[in-house]
Formats: sequence, C-alpha cells, structure tokens
Amino acid sequence: DMVRQARRLLPAEYRVGLDEGVQLLAKVYCNAHEVLNPSGADRDMGFGIFPEACLFNHSCEPNCTWFPADGGGLAVRTISAVEQGAALTVAYCDLHDYTALRRPALERAF
Repeated sequence: DMVRQARRLLPAEYRVGLDEGVQLLAKVYCNAHEVLNPSGADRDMGFGIFPEACLFNHSCEPNCTWFPADGGGLAVRTISAVEQGAALTVAYCDLHDYTALRRPALERAF
C-alpha cells in the first residue's frame, strides 16, 4: 500500500513499478538508521541512510556508538577498547529493553 501511495505522490519521472518499490522499501527498512536528538531529548530526529553504517554488526554489548555529525552525517565513536582486527559493533535496538524483548524484535526485523 505504501508503494502505491508513493507512486501517486511522486512525479512521473520518479515512479517505479510495484516490485521495484517493494525492493526499495525493504532496502530502506534494513539499512535506515535512526538519528537521535543530540540534546538527549527522548525524541528521534528522523532516520537516514548511511552506507558505511550498514557495515556494522549488531551486538547487545556494542563497542561503538553513532551520533549525528555536523553537516548531516553520522559519526562513530568507540565506547570500549577494540583489539586490532576485531569487529566494530553497534546496537540495532534499545539496550534498555530486556533481552527477552530485544531478541524477538531483532529476529523479526533481521
């Protein structure tokens, strides 16, 4: 239904077929990252597609975090020691939730 709505709203030169629209939405869903309010307010600012961020794996004990950078980008910072060659990881979900809630949500989403 979202694809059909988007097709009506977009100018003709940007419209895509239903199959391509579904594929694009799936890519956005799997690769979009929320941008949190840097002031700490309990509100997301929105989401963005950051190709490099898609390379980070999930961990419930991440060694990195990301945050909005000046100019609209995404900055990444380590939050614990990382051995050379070790994977850089981030949390794909709210770590304040109980594991019993996080695990099913991650399985459904990814």
